[in-house]
Amino acid sequence: AAYPAHREALKHKREDWRMWENYALLTLRLRRVDDAAYAMGRMLDLREKSKRPTDLEMLQALVELATGEGSDRDADGEGEAPGGQGTGAQDQPTPGERRIKRVAELMGRTVSTVRSDPALWALYGVFNQRLGRWEAAVDCRTKQMRAASSRSGWEKEEASIGEVAEAAMMLDATMHAAAAAPGESAARAGSAHAWYTAKMLMAGAARKAKVLFPELPSSRELERLAQAATDSYESARSAGAA
Repeated sequence: AAYPAHREALKHKREDWRMWENYALLTLRLRRVDDAAYAMGRMLDLREKSKRPTDLEMLQALVELATGEGSDRDADGEGEAPGGQGTGAQDQPTPGERRIKRVAELMGRTVSTVRSDPALWALYGVFNQRLGRWEAAVDCRTKQMRAASSRSGWEKEEASIGEVAEAAMMLDATMHAAAAAPGESAARAGSAHAWYTAKMLMAGAARKAKVLFPELPSSRELERLAQAATDSYESARSAGAA
């Protein structure tokens, strides 16, 4: 009963961000991915009114429903957006394709609005990797690390060094996973150019981290990853020249 009631109310209060937030939470609980993504997009539209930060937990739940193990991408279609106009069925995407497209659009809009949040880039990377979009996944992981290592004074705090090291590990893991995957997107994700970018980011972070914390495990891990990325770059460059 709550679902149709919320939809009906939103036809008359489309500029009320609280209504959209409640609708997003409700549709997430009901596993209605398409509706939840639309509602969260409206929350993004109304961000200036609400002054609310991006809700990472809601985004994580949405990505998990859309792409995680047991996701119902091919379940029956969902209703159109509250107050929206219907369209003909001819040449329409499948329910699963529509869900993925809407979540992808929402993630793209979100990271464009909040570019400096490593956690958002990490989630976007998970989303792309699960869909086999390896080049996009590596790009997100690269931006995750760049965001983490661009914060002022990160190298002066052990916790922040750990966050940068974790981002470097995720970038390394994603690139190695891409190397083992088929397809052109995976090949580009593991190219010499991609490894060069990774090694430069990791080496720069390692140099900064070891100034104050040379013995910190995270600093040592950054050094190890930087060297491993250098080795992978050399291998990829040699393979490309062969």
